[in-house]
Amino acid sequence: MRNDRRGDRLADLAASLYLLVANSGTIPTYRRCNAESIIDVTFHRTRPPFVLRGWKVLEEAESASDHNYLQFRLDKDVAIEENPERLRGWSYRRLNSDALAAHLATAPLPRADEHTSTDEAAQQLTEYLASACDACMPPRRNPASGRRQVHWWNAGIKTLHEDCAKLRRKYQRACRRHETPDLIKLSRAAHAGKRKDLRNAVRTSQEKSWSELCAAVDSDPWGLPYKVVTKRIGSRRSGIEARGRESEIADHLFPNPPQIDWSLEPPPLEQDDDGPPALEWTLEELRDASTRLPPCKAPGPDGIPNEFLAKVAVLRPLSLLKTYNSCLAHSTFPS
Repeated sequence: MRNDRRGDRLADLAASLYLLVANSGTIPTYRRCNAESIIDVTFHRTRPPFVLRGWKVLEEAESASDHNYLQFRLDKDVAIEENPERLRGWSYRRLNSDALAAHLATAPLPRADEHTSTDEAAQQLTEYLASACDACMPPRRNPASGRRQVHWWNAGIKTLHEDCAKLRRKYQRACRRHETPDLIKLSRAAHAGKRKDLRNAVRTSQEKSWSELCAAVDSDPWGLPYKVVTKRIGSRRSGIEARGRESEIADHLFPNPPQIDWSLEPPPLEQDDDGPPALEWTLEELRDASTRLPPCKAPGPDGIPNEFLAKVAVLRPLSLLKTYNSCLAHSTFPS
């Protein structure tokens, strides 16, 4: 594509549709007696594990046209086909407080003393918290693949849709087999009646679901109503509006730091290895820090939510306090 106005519009269109260009090389795809050009562009949008490879122009093949044949293949990438390891996690909204209290009352505390390294203490604490999560919370559900059902879909509509499809196939088979006119008429009437029931059920479910969405806007403004409306509006791919303003945006996000006069900085303090040890964390400090953990935030690699840590700090604070003081005593942070 050329770097002109038309080329920029085509590039914006491809970017907004998440399209990739498969063309490679400089061999022309269009050729006649007095001109040649790479006018044929192959766009693709494949999904894992399929990848497009081997795109090339077949110059030797006769196409009986000014355009040359193009060749490519769709392969399965073994590295992509293997399911990647998902981050573990649990559904905190379905936490069973009684099961958590019962598990913490019987589970042994992680061992953290002067003979335990920082990494070992952190690993034991992570396993202790993970076992407690397994005992009181179901695992977090992985995002569903494929198309998601609409908000008004239900089991009754699904049953009617399946019955309507069966009657349609029965009516089509009767027509192909040249059955008697009475049988064809009966099959058509059965299909038309079931299709009418399906339309009425869909219309009723849509009206009911839309009323529920309107009522839920005030209580949950960023939930399903917001997703339904923004999906209808559509969105452009991020970054198109910022084209040509990259330097301005980078300067605004990362301004130049002020000049520092290092001659005014005080000299570093000399550390005494034989000095007094650092003060250990207390229960009051641990409980105060746990109350300031922000809720409804994405967990870290261990998948343990902040709300769960706050509950453990109240029920079994020593499990956390021993590991934290072990890190403080060794003056190291677990890797």
